[in-house]
Amino acid sequence: GDLLPSFINYPAVISVCGRGKQWQRACGLLEVVGNSGFLFICNATISACARGEQWQRALSFLEVMEHAGLQSDAITYDASMGACKEGTQWDWALSLFEVIPTIHIEPNIITYWTVIDACGQWAKWHQASNLLQEMS
Repeated sequence: GDLLPSFINYPAVISVCGRGKQWQRACGLLEVVGNSGFLFICNATISACARGEQWQRALSFLEVMEHAGLQSDAITYDASMGACKEGTQWDWALSLFEVIPTIHIEPNIITYWTVIDACGQWAKWHQASNLLQEMS
């Protein structure tokens, strides 16, 4: 029989696109699925954009999620900050990090590591050091 696409398959395919730095295909798949409220699909798409160094596109997906009323999570912000880090936008990564407590998301070790790494890449040692102290 024919293989029918399902919402279960889309995150896996989007993740594979991300690992292959095929962010365009990942974004296209999200458009096919539509913004139906599946957080894991949005997170996989943002991660694919991060791997493709498409920080602006990743942030636009984050904005779309917010406007659609979709609840984001730490993974959403980890991926978005990762996209900023890959796009050499440490200041955007730090700004996203500062938003997290205001939307009642608990930062995790990956959240801290991503923003500290983003600051460290650009010798923003003061910010990185402050984050490290906050984490302890």
